[in-house]
Amino acid sequence: MIVAIGVDRIYGFQLFDGSIKSEDFGAFIINILDTYAEIRKNASKYVFYVDNCSTHHALLVKERIYSKVIFMHGPSYTPEFNSVENLFSTYK
Repeated sequence: MIVAIGVDRIYGFQLFDGSIKSEDFGAFIINILDTYAEIRKNASKYVFYVDNCSTHHALLVKERIYSKVIFMHGPSYTPEFNSVENLFSTYK
């Protein structure tokens, strides 16, 4: 599962059967940016806070969307700083 959570809402999510590949993650980010293009029309870059999953570090992802997005990587092994982990714990 991939989730995009903002301060005011959940912007989108996608369920996967099996592991998430870097292509899946990159396509998800691009879809979120395209879906909310009207909201972001005046911004030059967008910040995504992500954990240290290897998918988030993939060169393929960075090459595809580097000009639009800045990725902030959280510290290792700190799920308490990751809002997605808090959302997941609600559903477990």
